[in-house]
Amino acid sequence: MKRLWWVLAVAGLLTGCTGYVWGDNTFGQLGDGTTAGNSSVPVAEASASEWFVLAAGERHTCGVKDDLSLWCWGRNDRGQIGNGIKGTIETSPVQVGAGTSWLNVSPGWDHTCAIDLAKRLWCWGRNSAGQLGVGDVTERLSPTQVGTDTDWTSVTLSAFSTCGIRTTDDLYCWGANTFGELGLGDTT
Repeated sequence: MKRLWWVLAVAGLLTGCTGYVWGDNTFGQLGDGTTAGNSSVPVAEASASEWFVLAAGERHTCGVKDDLSLWCWGRNDRGQIGNGIKGTIETSPVQVGAGTSWLNVSPGWDHTCAIDLAKRLWCWGRNSAGQLGVGDVTERLSPTQVGTDTDWTSVTLSAFSTCGIRTTDDLYCWGANTFGELGLGDTT
C-alpha cells in the first residue's frame, strides 16, 4: 500500500489503459498543458495516450506508456522530471530519455525512481538525504542506475527516503531516517 498523504494530485488507470488525473494542478501535474485550475473528478490525461503505469508524486506525475517509454510532468525544481534540467514546470508529458524499456515508475516528493525491463533500478532528482541510493548527496537530473543489481521488482518513495523490493522478497530502504522510516529500529 502506498502512502498518499504527500500527494496533491492523483493519477490512475480507470478504464482499460486510459490515464486519468485529478487534484491540484498548481505545477502542471495534471498534464493538461496548463497550471490553471484543479479537478475534483477524474479527467482523461490530455495526451490521450495508452498508459501501462500512471502514478502521482507530491507535485509531479509520471507514467509508462504501452510502448514502455517513460514520461513525467509537473514540478521540476530538483530535476525530478528526469529530462536533464531543473528549475522548470513541465505542464505536458515529457519523455525521460529515449529508451523504451521501462516497467514501473514511482514519483516521490522531489525525486523519482523507475525499474527497467532488465530489473535495474534508476533514480533521479533531489538527493539531499541520500534518497537516490547512489552513494552521495548530489542531485541527478536524469536517470542514474542504483548499484548494479538486476533483480528489483518494486520501489516506493517518501519525501526523503526510498524503499525497494528485490526478487528475493527482501526489502531495502535508504535515505532519511528522521522518523524511523527506514525500519531500522532507530531514528539515526
